[in-house]
Amino acid sequence: MTGAMLGQFRLLERLGQGGMGEVWLADDTALGRRVAVKRLLATTDQDPQWTARLRREAKALAAVNHPNVVTVHAVGEADGSPFVVMELVAGGTLADLLPAGGFPIDRLLELATGIAGALDAAHATGVVHRDLKPANVMLAADGRVKVVDFGLARLAAGADDPSRASTAVTEGLLMGTLAYMAPEQLAGEHGDRKSDLYALGVTLFEMATGGLPFTGTTMPWLMRQILLEPAPLLSERRADAPERLVRLVASLLAKEPSARPGSARLVLDELERCRRNEPPAPRPASPRTTGQVARRSVAFASAADVEIAKLLIRGRHLWNRRTYDSLGAALACFQEVIDRDPTRGAAWIGIADTLNMLANYGFAPSGDSAARVRAAVARAVDLDGETGDALRALALARWQGEFDWEGAEALYHRALALEPDNALTHYWYGVMLAVVGRWSECRAQLLEAEALDPLSLIALAARGWFEVRAGEPAPGHAILRRVLGLDPNYFPAWWFDGEALAALGRADEAVAAFDRAIELGGRSSRMVAYRGWAAGRAARTADARAALEELRARGREDYVPDYFPALVHAGLGEREAALEALERAGERRDAMLRDLAADTAWREYREEPRFRALLDRLGLAGRTHGG
Repeated sequence: MTGAMLGQFRLLERLGQGGMGEVWLADDTALGRRVAVKRLLATTDQDPQWTARLRREAKALAAVNHPNVVTVHAVGEADGSPFVVMELVAGGTLADLLPAGGFPIDRLLELATGIAGALDAAHATGVVHRDLKPANVMLAADGRVKVVDFGLARLAAGADDPSRASTAVTEGLLMGTLAYMAPEQLAGEHGDRKSDLYALGVTLFEMATGGLPFTGTTMPWLMRQILLEPAPLLSERRADAPERLVRLVASLLAKEPSARPGSARLVLDELERCRRNEPPAPRPASPRTTGQVARRSVAFASAADVEIAKLLIRGRHLWNRRTYDSLGAALACFQEVIDRDPTRGAAWIGIADTLNMLANYGFAPSGDSAARVRAAVARAVDLDGETGDALRALALARWQGEFDWEGAEALYHRALALEPDNALTHYWYGVMLAVVGRWSECRAQLLEAEALDPLSLIALAARGWFEVRAGEPAPGHAILRRVLGLDPNYFPAWWFDGEALAALGRADEAVAAFDRAIELGGRSSRMVAYRGWAAGRAARTADARAALEELRARGREDYVPDYFPALVHAGLGEREAALEALERAGERRDAMLRDLAADTAWREYREEPRFRALLDRLGLAGRTHGG
């Protein structure tokens, strides 16, 4: 092949070869410059799958414009063989140049900032790398890092694209490098932004120590470690690692995606704080005994234990997506664990949490869900004793399904007495306090959740949302724009900002925000309803009527809370129709009625006798809410 022409590019020297293709140093004869050309191997260049992957890589790279991401110059085809032309990065990979004991801390942070910046830019344009590792990070002659080889990358949008391959195994080929693959990928889930963050955590650990966090010497052994063992703390391998960096890497290596940082931008900001030697916020030390037990017992983990770990991790990954289909699939995962081993308390809590979310998003009636949550929590408590997770799940069912505000609050107090530093419990307690209009207490709980988990976005986004519902849409909007600056693809922030924009009188912009929320988070009945409400407020009557018809059509085949069409009628100014729908919701004890006193859609209804009677039935009369 040396000397061969691919269009205007003369191949000079083969630089490397990977699973899908080979990279050549080439001469661009038209522009007189040296470039890198990636072409398919002769054994794969006629395979449509490989051709599609090469083109997908080019499309992914071309969408990202960042100094730490390799630049795509062109895509071409010669004699039926596709190729991609990229900038030539003179230098070696981090894998080649990594010192035995890791980089000095200052250099490590400098390099890590570039890698995180590259991921942030990629994620902002909807691109997920899915194969981040030191071998795919070039260190250029000028000392700057360049993230390369997006051969496994995909566009995060277009979740139904059939060309997306499994991230685990396709026709015997392991997709990605096992040591850098997130637990959910090993459990069979597609890689996403959170999987990239896990790979970044492994990469940072290796850059700091010269070794991997998990070192199993066979594929089954390494998979067991990734799925079952807690990752070692960076400080256990690198004594001079700053505490803020230790915490960051630990959060990146969390088993559950929801426990990892909310976005690459948050990681980048945290690395910048590390470079400025900012001390971390005080936090009680977490005992390591549980992890040590896990490290001892993993050697005896059976194949059944590994399969159960995969199901639990996959279930949580699906649960965190919060769509109708993903919650159904999560429920199936947790149920399969129970079918295999009914003594797994984590699976019973998973079922309780999933049933709660099905009711919370309006996918299922709350009455049946609440009873099933109580039964699942009782089983978990029988197995593992009373835990903060169990009490939190029970509290949510108590207030959203039974409107028992005092009982739920008592459960949150018990949960926080057991686990005072549980950010998720502070978050959900804050949500309930917002629903009942106790705004200052709500803010305090959400701020505590943010302090305990500063790399998460949900508490910050909820704080912006509840400022809107407290009658302060301008500061709420400002907070939500800050969230979207940290992650422009964060679905809840677009949803919450839709409400903020409507409250600010910018109804057309609100409709656009809900459109973006639907694009990112799915076309749930809840989003259809809020978009229809905003369309009615914007005098886009046809849009609002279409939303009503869509909700009616869904309701003929599936559960749709009456609260949702009531919202659209309110947006259209159809007061009588809205009240009738709310009263039907009251008769059915729809879980969505929990929002009745706080939702900005009902501000003009608060003095209406029928509305106040409904509030009284729900125990919400007399609650203080925003103006």
